Order: sequence, then C-alpha cells, then structure tokens
Amino acid sequence: MTEVAGFFPKQKMAHEAAKHYKYILYGGGMGGGKSRWLRWEMVLMLHRLWKLSDVKSGIMGALFCEDYPSLKDRQISKMDFPEWMGTYCPDHKLYGNSYVLCPELGSGVLAFRNLDDPKKYDSSEYAIIGIDEAQKNTFETFRILRRRNRWKGINDCKMLLTANPGGNSWVKDLWIDRIFSENENEKDQFYFIQSLIDDNPYLDESYKSKLQSMTDSEKKAYLMGDWNAFESEIDEKGYMRIADDAILQNAEMADIMHIGAYILGVDPAAGGDKSTIVLKSDTAAEVLFNQKLEDTMALVKLIVQYANEYEAKGITIDVTGIGNGVADRLEEIKRKVGMYAEIFRVSFAENASDSIMFSNKKAEIYWSAVQWMKNGGKVKKDECWNEWKIIRYKKQSDDAIVIESKSELRKHGIESPNAVDALSLCFAVDSSSFMRYARIRSSNFYDKSVELWRQ
Repeated sequence: MTEVAGFFPKQKMAHEAAKHYKYILYGGGMGGGKSRWLRWEMVLMLHRLWKLSDVKSGIMGALFCEDYPSLKDRQISKMDFPEWMGTYCPDHKLYGNSYVLCPELGSGVLAFRNLDDPKKYDSSEYAIIGIDEAQKNTFETFRILRRRNRWKGINDCKMLLTANPGGNSWVKDLWIDRIFSENENEKDQFYFIQSLIDDNPYLDESYKSKLQSMTDSEKKAYLMGDWNAFESEIDEKGYMRIADDAILQNAEMADIMHIGAYILGVDPAAGGDKSTIVLKSDTAAEVLFNQKLEDTMALVKLIVQYANEYEAKGITIDVTGIGNGVADRLEEIKRKVGMYAEIFRVSFAENASDSIMFSNKKAEIYWSAVQWMKNGGKVKKDECWNEWKIIRYKKQSDDAIVIESKSELRKHGIESPNAVDALSLCFAVDSSSFMRYARIRSSNFYDKSVELWRQ
C-alpha cells in the first residue's frame, strides 16, 4: 500500500514516525507536500490498524480543516486515490462526507469534517484524527479532538497534524519548543518532522517564485520553515516575545560559575501545579526544585534545607495564594532557630519601583531578569527555561510595559511559567547589598576562596 502513495523521502520519514509516535506534526515551509501526506497517511493508517487489530471492518478516522471551504480546497478537491482503493461518498447515509476503503482493505472510513464548532464532535470517536494547518485552530480545539481520539479494539490511536509557522502559538509550543502543561503525561509521544519547500520534487517553480515576493519574515517561515520567523513581530493583541532565542542561547550553559551572594527565588504552588525553587547569584542561576508537592510544609522544609546548604542571604517568595503562609512559616523558623537568610515577600501585582515604565512589579522583575541574561547572566541548562519562549509583553496606552497574563497563557496550553517566576522573583531584591558575603563557586558547588576571586 505504501508504494501506491508515491511518497518522496521526507514524506516517508513522516510515515515511519507515524508508526511509532502518537502525535505527529509534519510542518514547516509551504509547498512541502504536507496536506497530501496527511490524507494518504490517514488512509494507509486505517488499513494498517485493520490488519493489526481484531476489528473486522469500519475503523473510522476524521480529517479536519478550520472550515468547509478550506476542507474542500485543500483536501476533497485534491483527492488522488486510485479507483480500486475505495469510494468517495459526499453524502454517505452513515458517515456523511467521507472516503470509504473497499472491503478487501478493511472498509475503513475517512470522514471529512470542518471545525466551525468543534464542540459538535463531543460524542464522536475516531481511531485517527488529522488536522490540516493546525495553526489556524485554537489549543482548545486540539484538546476537544484529542478527547475524541479513541476506538474500541484499537490501542494505537493517532493524531496527525500539519502546520506552517505562525498562527496560534500552541503548535510551536508543543512540538518545536516542547513546552507542556503540568499535567501532560505523553510528552514523549509528540514528534516533529520538519517540512521544507525543497522537499517536494514535484513543486511548480512558478509557485516558488511567487513566494519570493513575500516579506523577509514570511520568506523565513514559508520558504525556509523557520518557526521563529515571526517571534520578533507583534501579534494580533499587540504582544511580542520578551526573550528571543539568541538571548536564551547565550544564557544557557551546561556548566556555570556562581559569583556573589546566593538568593533563592520561590514560586509556591497548590492545586496540582509545580512548586519551584531557583538558586541565583550575581552571575548565574539554576533550578534546584521543580515538582508537585501535596504538603505546603514539605516546601518550607526544602527552602530551609537549600538556604542552609548554600548559605543563601535572601529568600524571595511570591506571596500570592499559599505563598503568604509559606513566608509566615519561614519567618517563624527564622525567629526560633535563627536562620540567617532575609525573607522578602513579593506580590507580582504590587506597584513597580519604576511605575512609569512598568505596569506592575511582575513586568519590572521579568524585564530585569531578561536584561540580566542579555548582560551575561547564565542559567544552567534545563528544559524549564523553555518557559521564556512563551512569555510575551506589550506597551499599554500609557507606554507602561505589561506581561501577558496567565489566563492568556492557558489558552496556549501553558498553566504557569514556574521557573521564570522563581528566577524573576530574585530580581525583586538588590543583591548588591549582600556582596560582603560573596562566594565563587562552580556548578558542582566546589568552594574556592574569596581571596582567589578577588585576585
């Protein structure tokens, strides 16, 4: 069956990947053959699942586009399946608009569906779901369809997606930057195949010439498949990324050197989110802890342990929600035991020190953290720092900088940027006031003398 599809090399790579992973994104430049791969792969997968399972016939898949005109233009009108394989039925009495494989190939059904109202599929089930140009749909749409990705007797249900750079950012967040929500249990099942315009040996040269007339950003995205092509541009709500990839590349190190006094940034969490503790000096920062904790007091114990282990001179805590109780308990321990570290309560919503430039404290300390990285501050290599890639800012009508809210981030599938929060909290304190306690340490915490540093 695969030979009939006539896949070229990159499409064959995507075909092989679809055998081993559950959520495949085949995306990148325009004209790379993504849409054709999707409809052929779904038909091949219907046949394959029938052969590998005990289901006798009628396994169903659905190929989705954002609306019916797009579905017709990109998929239905372009169907190139040979006659012997099956039959296209625009008004099938059971399946509606669909393509049905012949009985000898398992009678699998490829339904063609639009996404003008994704909730209408709440009671549907599909063994294979395909979304063409997924970036034109919302993350909530993906979540709704993902819940419908099941079929009795099939243990290897699939979701296959195509996309171009740009559009709704959740596609890039999940497959390119691998930024997942706290509750994602299938991270290892998300697999990306990069599509480039030159992958397609059958593409008309006049189409390539037409794309040459686009803007520089569009050329990077649609000719070169650059997923970061639009990152420096302002989105439809006026936001742009606060830290570009160049900043993060320069800041991330496998090994770091700590110089100066240590400060702990603590982002406490409840309700299934992760609590995070970051250790920061003048020159470097790293994530010490980033896990879910059922017991708030267990977090307090960890903070005290790290504060003593690294002789931290300050502990900065987000006191929104349970953070206030954590700070209260730390103050109590400090009074009773004599813990040396100063405890600083920070609320992201409080006024910024520079109320003209920043809308609130959150914007001010986020901005400070980025400037620190721009000026040479290093973070120890950790996937947690991918959170920076989804932090966006804009200037309000009064020119004050504001950070995109967490409620907006949730629409992209991001619950909370815990590591970014914890690091930024460290900038609510002037670390220079602790310089008399300066240390120089490598990332394995081997102490060297202050005298050596001063030399």
